Formats: sequence, structure tokens, C-alpha cells
Amino acid sequence: MQNYVNRLFESFKWDGVPYVENGEDAYIVRIYERGLFSLEKRVKQPDEVIYWLLEDIIFTATHVGLLERHGVDNKDTHWNYTNEVMKDLNIKKSEVCYVSEQDINNVWYDYAVLFVEKKNKSEQGWASLTLNEQDIAALWLLEADVFNGGFIQFFCNWGEGVYRYALRALHIIGATKVVEIITSACGCIEHLKEDERLTELWDIPKFLTKEQEQKLDALDQQFWNNEDQIAEKAYGYYHGKLNMMII
Repeated sequence: MQNYVNRLFESFKWDGVPYVENGEDAYIVRIYERGLFSLEKRVKQPDEVIYWLLEDIIFTATHVGLLERHGVDNKDTHWNYTNEVMKDLNIKKSEVCYVSEQDINNVWYDYAVLFVEKKNKSEQGWASLTLNEQDIAALWLLEADVFNGGFIQFFCNWGEGVYRYALRALHIIGATKVVEIITSACGCIEHLKEDERLTELWDIPKFLTKEQEQKLDALDQQFWNNEDQIAEKAYGYYHGKLNMMII
């Protein structure tokens, strides 16, 4: 385990390890993969830098400890990352570092927005992202839009394709309540899918009945209650998943 953690302080840019570089007006935390940085985060305060470095060290140490305990090295022998394994990993990690609900929401927001920015900066858009990255970006957009203006805002901004990405991600992380909510919300507008009156997605609200509007409002309220703890589940799964792929 010590060898994994000490990678952080070596000059060679190991895959999946955060390194700090000085920018003109910020500290730059970068994670490299095959010699190229795959993620970049700019922060102003030294304590933010320390947080992100410790977060990665804690996760890596926890993961490696579990690998050693089960006699797996992910090179010659491999672990099947079942839901039970992911649960065990997150429990062990939480034993080392407690994160409040507000903190985990902020951590998830900062982590997931990196993939939204990656999509925005690429001419290929969504095609520039891997499946896991598409899931992360779609979940970020789902939360951002639904908490701001409801499901209608999310769907009219991004369309059915991104809705499908988000739905796939919710199934993967086990957010069953939210799956029910957004599936029901999509059902409220399904009848307009082939409606010739629509010239753009933002025409959809014009043709909703009062009953459909009320149902969508009720579903938005259920989403806002956050019973599934999307941020905690999503960060626990996807941050772990991407780290495991390059450890």
C-alpha cells in the first residue's frame, strides 16, 4: 500500500494520480493518464489542494488495502466489482474520512462538472466522452436543471439522448426512486414525441395540459426531496470506477 500512496510525491506522472502545478492565478490539480492529463481542476486556496490530494490518497489506500486483503492485484488476478464490493469499498473509505451531505454534494458537483466541461470543449461533444463519463455528465446536468427549473427544463435543454444517459446512470448507481420519478415525468410528455406542432423541444411546455403540469410539479418535488442521495451514490460509484480502471 505504501508504494501506491508514495507515488504522489514522485516526479514521474503516474496514471490516475493527482499532481499540483502552479498556474498564474490558481493551483492546478491534474490527473494524468498515459502521459496526458485527463482531468484538471483549478483551485484558489491551499486547503482545497490538500483536500483533493488527501481524497485521492484515502481512496487509493482503501482500495489497495481491500485488494491485498482478498489476494487480488488487478494485473494477474482481477476483482469482480459487484454492488457488494462497491458497498464494502465505500464503507471502508467512510471509516477513514467522514464527509457531510453538503460536502459530498460539493465534491460531486466539482468532480462531475469536469466531464461537462470536457464535452463542451470538444468539437465531438458527447462522442468525446466514454460511457462512464457520459453518465457522469448527464447526471450533473439532470441535477442542475431539475433543481433549477424541473424536469421540463432538463429535457428541453438536452433532449431524449441525454435523458437516456442519465437514466442509464441512475440504474447503475441504484437510484431506483429517481428512476421512477424521471420515467414518470417523461411519460407526461411522451404523447408529444411525434407532434408536428413542435419546432423545437422548448415548444413542449406550450402543449401540456393543466393536469400534466401539476403532475410534473409533483414529480419535481419528489426529486428535490433527494431520497436516493444521488450525489453520494454517483460519486462513490463513478469516482471509484474510473480510479480502478487506471490503478
